[in-house]
Amino acid sequence: MRTNQQLIERSIIVSLPDDRLPTESEFHHLANRLRMAFPVSDEEFSAVLHGITAKISLSVVTGPASRITSAPHDSTQENRH
Repeated sequence: MRTNQQLIERSIIVSLPDDRLPTESEFHHLANRLRMAFPVSDEEFSAVLHGITAKISLSVVTGPASRITSAPHDSTQENRH
């Protein structure tokens, strides 16, 4: 059985826009609405916000970089004059 904390976190993740990062206002509005449906303590809510923020930040850092490709390195072309 999932805890309310997990339900809020997963609900936020699936509700985030796919085509852009949510604004801070959108994020907090959604989190607070879900908190009304799934009551949690202030400490648990803070942990949810921190966890989601970390996941969003990680996806921003790794997302575009993971799509960057480079040509294979050809060591036979090195040191040729």
